[in-house]
Amino acid sequence: MYFSRQFITSLKKSISLEKLVGQYIELEKHGDHFVGLCPFHDDNKPSFTVFPNTQSFYCFGCHAGSKQVTKSSDHIAFLMSYFNLLFPQAVVKLAEITNTPLPNQEKSPAPATGKSQHTTHQTNPLQPEISDLKLPKLQKDPTCQQIFNLAAEFYHQQLFGEDDTFALDYLTDKRMRSLDIIKQFKIGYAKGGRTLYQFLKNKGFSDDQLLQSRLIAKRGNRILDYFFWENYLIPTS
Repeated sequence: MYFSRQFITSLKKSISLEKLVGQYIELEKHGDHFVGLCPFHDDNKPSFTVFPNTQSFYCFGCHAGSKQVTKSSDHIAFLMSYFNLLFPQAVVKLAEITNTPLPNQEKSPAPATGKSQHTTHQTNPLQPEISDLKLPKLQKDPTCQQIFNLAAEFYHQQLFGEDDTFALDYLTDKRMRSLDIIKQFKIGYAKGGRTLYQFLKNKGFSDDQLLQSRLIAKRGNRILDYFFWENYLIPTS
């Protein structure tokens, strides 16, 4: 999923950072900046600071807002860290917060051959292009197969979650898919973030085993679900 720099810049300008952060933590004005308890570590004194002049944040306790911790200190970086999102997810989240429509089509960077390339965003976000999924290569290790089986069941159960009924409603109402078909093919819903990761960790798998399965990926210093597109349905069998 690609968003142009111009779209992201205009998106951040549509809401001030202090207003965005203030929706999730209590901020108090101190001179020309705002302070509050940091949401990223066990903070017992206001060490999280938002600077309106530069539209950036920094925690003097855990150093959130630095390149070493959150890579950046803008709106997107805050949402990524606060909600355990990847960059595209955070952009979508900010668009939802500001009621900004997502662009129907964005031009992706040209590959090394110099040929132009376009990525078309589907009118309905529940229908991604198959080429966009980039499925991880299957591993023949028995432990990986066990992880695959658990992940398939997990994704299938997520489709019937009480908090995200829109996905199931879309399948049954808009796509006219019966519950029998949905259950027969074990259609699943991948929320992204760390939902699958936490589920599999609770089953006793190590980080190395989960990374080996390729259903979990390490991005920077963070371990996250490989499938991260919000509001997408993927078949799990």
